[in-house]
Amino acid sequence: MSSRWRRRDACAVPGGYVHEGSSLYLRLAATPGSEKMRFVEETREACFVLGDLDGGSRSVIATGPPVSSNADGFDRPRIDREFGRLRIFDEPVESVEVSIHELRIESLTGRKTGG
Repeated sequence: MSSRWRRRDACAVPGGYVHEGSSLYLRLAATPGSEKMRFVEETREACFVLGDLDGGSRSVIATGPPVSSNADGFDRPRIDREFGRLRIFDEPVESVEVSIHELRIESLTGRKTGG
């Protein structure tokens, strides 16, 4: 990991994602006032990595700027339908705030091996 990533960019594990055209929509959950959300708001370039090891290996890496939060068009019924049930460990789901963040894809790479 380069020092560039450690100094300026955030790391967050989304509780789901939706791919539409040239954007990824990421569902994040955090307690009010969390440091994670402050890092997300300060990030100017994000990287999303998705991997699958079933029958070989595949990975996709998307990078680009996060351009909005609580993206338009994602009301509660659509969030529940497209992202599925939110799973939180060690605290009730009601204790976290859910937000949708758009990542505008500027670079998309992938690799497949085996199977």
